[in-house]
Amino acid sequence: MSNLVDTLAKLDVIEPLTLAAYQAASGGGWVRIEFLRNAGWSGYEVEKELKRFSIPIHGRGFTREKTEEYPEGTLFCYVKKEQARWAEYILQRARVPVLTVIDARNATWAELHDGPVPQWDGKASRVGIAKNAGIKEPTKTQKRKGGLQRLLDWLTE
Repeated sequence: MSNLVDTLAKLDVIEPLTLAAYQAASGGGWVRIEFLRNAGWSGYEVEKELKRFSIPIHGRGFTREKTEEYPEGTLFCYVKKEQARWAEYILQRARVPVLTVIDARNATWAELHDGPVPQWDGKASRVGIAKNAGIKEPTKTQKRKGGLQRLLDWLTE
């Protein structure tokens, strides 16, 4: 059995088969994000950073062949297609050496900020933020009124 796995690894068919399985199972809903190996971020650390923002990861792996361009090889994972742009931005903000380009604007946006994306602490609420910003919380009567009436009330205060 190990000879078969070694042979498949040398033929480099495991990686395409893995991708095919994920794509078939999800209806094409997974995108591969690839990043440098041994460049300051482990696969575990990348996964942990994405989990902070509830981005699930599937199909972790690494390239077996080392190239002149990437002597240490690369690591990769699959994220949901709908979350791929956000995942790329999060990783670029954290300065993970991402090789995949999902949205070229992410690199520019990430350069405008220092360090990882701050996470919402989960303790604050919109009402709490509004109070701290000096915004009055609507009264019970205002909450019961329709949207147009609330807008008019707000404009006339």
